[in-house]
Amino acid sequence: MRRILLPLAAGLATVGLVVLALLRLTAPPPPSAEEASARIALQNEQAERRAAEEALAASLPPAPLPDTLRNVTPGGILPLPPVNGPLKRVAPRLPEVEKREVPDEITVRQPVVLDGGTLEADGLVIRLAGIEAPGLDAACPSHLGGSWPCGVRARTALRAFVRRFAITCSDIARPENGPVTATCRRNTTDLATWMVEQGWALPENGAPNALVEAAKTARNERKGRWQLEGLPKLDPELSRPVEPEFELDLPGVLPDSPAIQPPPAEGDGRNALSNAANPTP
Repeated sequence: MRRILLPLAAGLATVGLVVLALLRLTAPPPPSAEEASARIALQNEQAERRAAEEALAASLPPAPLPDTLRNVTPGGILPLPPVNGPLKRVAPRLPEVEKREVPDEITVRQPVVLDGGTLEADGLVIRLAGIEAPGLDAACPSHLGGSWPCGVRARTALRAFVRRFAITCSDIARPENGPVTATCRRNTTDLATWMVEQGWALPENGAPNALVEAAKTARNERKGRWQLEGLPKLDPELSRPVEPEFELDLPGVLPDSPAIQPPPAEGDGRNALSNAANPTP
């Protein structure tokens, strides 16, 4: 094996040296000092020429008004409208965006959830009608201090509820400005109602009473965006005083109470010491 590898390595090294020599031979020679100075002089001449052209253009008088020019309109053709001021360049006209025809009811699969109240499917942006969901960058106050990204959490909740289910949208309305609004549902569950019940959206003005009551219930139960608002409520059962099942005789339980001290024994040393300290007369 070594007999084969050594000649092969020597051959590759020889080929590399030959290629390097050919590259050196074919490479153009470096410019001489005269060629370099000539190139610099040419660049300076071109720069001076451009500066002279710009100075000449700045010194020329402005273009005359169109009404001072000779009218060369041929016969049978209406002349141009009179112009009383200098010409102005106007911005180009933007192409008109063709309005997409939206059917009365559509069913989309795997829509993209943009925020807590907006879906996108096949290039069509749909806003859930009847609710006001927090934007993606919305932040809600916390009783722990600071704020938390409730807008991102609202989008996550709607995204988890939609998942890969088919979403059917009806009662579609397209205003002149803004996205399409529609009533969308997953099977029989309305997305807007579900978001309000979970505390991630608020009903718009004029919403049905059922939606308003659902929003109040979600806030009272601290769901969704209300979960960190204010201090948590205590359980009424925990704050109710508990009556003792039996009465305690506290004075009789204390160890220092004389009522429960046993009498000293006859042969007790403590009694002898007490008698010696206090002799009986």
